[in-house]
Amino acid sequence: MTGYDLTGMYKWTFGWVSGTIHLNKNETARTTRAAQFIGFINGAAGIFALTGIPGLLTKWVALNAAGVAWKAAGANSRHHCVKLKWPIGYPGLLSGEYSGGYCR
Repeated sequence: MTGYDLTGMYKWTFGWVSGTIHLNKNETARTTRAAQFIGFINGAAGIFALTGIPGLLTKWVALNAAGVAWKAAGANSRHHCVKLKWPIGYPGLLSGEYSGGYCR
């Protein structure tokens, strides 16, 4: 058993091309801290893997984690929530901010 119960944590919605994960305020605050940590670890790992696919992969993960952490920190400071989307054909996560509905 992991430290997080992954069933029923997020609200998922699906469109024609991709799905969106909506986080509530508590999940947004946890995402801010987790994404900052992931970005730091992958950034440090990127120092040791400067060339080749491992280097590119760590940079890609670090950039996505930094983007999510930045959006989550801003949303958290305004008492809003974060939504995440990974459209088909797009090379990373798109993060947005929302309020109302599931954001409580």
